[in-house]
Amino acid sequence: MLQGDALKQGEAAAEQSVIITRTNSRSDQLYFLFKGVAHQFMMNPLSFLCKTGLWGRNLVMLRDPSCGLYHGRLAEDLRGFASILARLREYRRQYEWCREVHCAGTSAGAHAAILFGHYLEADVVTAFAPPSLIDVDAMRAKRSLPASWTLPEEHRDLARLLATWNGRTAYRLFYCRSCLADKEQAERLAHCPGVSLHPQEGHQHNVVEVLDKNGKLGGLFPPSIKEEVRLVR
Repeated sequence: MLQGDALKQGEAAAEQSVIITRTNSRSDQLYFLFKGVAHQFMMNPLSFLCKTGLWGRNLVMLRDPSCGLYHGRLAEDLRGFASILARLREYRRQYEWCREVHCAGTSAGAHAAILFGHYLEADVVTAFAPPSLIDVDAMRAKRSLPASWTLPEEHRDLARLLATWNGRTAYRLFYCRSCLADKEQAERLAHCPGVSLHPQEGHQHNVVEVLDKNGKLGGLFPPSIKEEVRLVR
């Protein structure tokens, strides 16, 4: 019973943290993981980490309590995109033994994964149902964001940002082909260098659940990108 109580307390503490790290010195991969507005990865975070095999990698997991696409206040010492990017670059220096850098996220977190992956020059970005064109006024109203919240033009339209490739990053976009909104958002980036589309059968926004049901989720993140990778299609 004590173990169960301790586990619940640990999960509660994790929900309050904006950044959680996990270190495995035997892994040479570093993953920056960005949660969506529900502060999950389209499923319980622990389930996601276990089913994808990411639990055994070096992890920096972020959540955005302001729901401002990681452009608002995450914590007292993390205010705005530039501040968050600087912190992630510091983590990259701390995990100096990692030869591969990855970013991944779901929904609003997928938008963040693409953005930060571009600036961090990550090796691979895996984005699940990412929005690529943001209606700033609609989002400010929907999320009750303050007037001070801003989104640079190149961050509002990811097609504009990714039109100039950073020369390194591969972007893998997963979405359900019959979810028309997600399909439209993903296909806007199809022409951008480094981008590959991976539509799945289904009509829902939660493409992670679809991949899991079809037995594909576990094979998305190989132990090394230098190994032969069979991309899910």
